[in-house]
Amino acid sequence: MTNSARSYFVTSVAVVIGAFIFLSPKEESSVNATATTSRQIPIPDEQARFIAAIDSGRAAYKAGANEMAKGAARPQRAQLLCNGSSQLQRVQNWIGKVATLSSNGDGKGVLSIMIGNNVHVKTWNNFLSDTGAGTLIEPSSPLFRRASSLSVGQVVAFSGSFIPDRTDCVRESSMTLDGSIREPEFIFRFSDVTAVNK
Repeated sequence: MTNSARSYFVTSVAVVIGAFIFLSPKEESSVNATATTSRQIPIPDEQARFIAAIDSGRAAYKAGANEMAKGAARPQRAQLLCNGSSQLQRVQNWIGKVATLSSNGDGKGVLSIMIGNNVHVKTWNNFLSDTGAGTLIEPSSPLFRRASSLSVGQVVAFSGSFIPDRTDCVRESSMTLDGSIREPEFIFRFSDVTAVNK
């Protein structure tokens, strides 16, 4: 990790730990009808460290002088994420905002939650990609019933686990390096999701 990236990461951790999920005033007004504003909901330290690692990767990517240098941001980010890998296997009560509520062709639940600025955790949205991952939500499960009662934009607490991955430490679904760094979407196996102060 470069000195500038390391410095950015340390600063990010200091700012993010104990911070709150940020929503713009427009987003706040749309969420307030169904849930308390996110500025009143502190996020767990593990989630703050996760987001700080992503921000560090973004900073290193932006600072890269060429495509080769930019490419190094991804393994650097993976190393930071893996430093907390044990926690990523048992996520408890992270805070986010529902971004997608849908289903695949078999009627299984598809869920995406925004946990930070252009950072999402989500299930796969099709059977083929989900083979071996088991992230799609079974219609007969209590989790499906809880998730289907939510609304897009609603603030929620969720639990579950990320899927280990060699490239990103935890599996990320973007097709390009730029997408992976700028707008990462991490595949997640949800075990629970609950509206916050509904």
